[in-house]
Amino acid sequence: MLKSRYGILSFESTHRAIFSEKILKKELDIETIPTPREISSECGISIKFEIDDYERIRQLINENQLKIDGCYEILRIGSKKQIKELK
Repeated sequence: MLKSRYGILSFESTHRAIFSEKILKKELDIETIPTPREISSECGISIKFEIDDYERIRQLINENQLKIDGCYEILRIGSKKQIKELK
């Protein structure tokens, strides 16, 4: 059974998502994706990142005063997703 684990950053606006993407992409391997429907967000795009990069993501968010709506860990097993909000 296919299993994957990754992080998602959600945003209140597309502008904030794109601004954050430019900063994070300088240091990390991230991907801009449509916001998963299970995550309540006002913005249609989110940033997907490797869960192992979580601490660096938090540092960059703080250092650059990025405005995020939420941060989540996604565990995908087959077609099922488990979503946990990260603080």
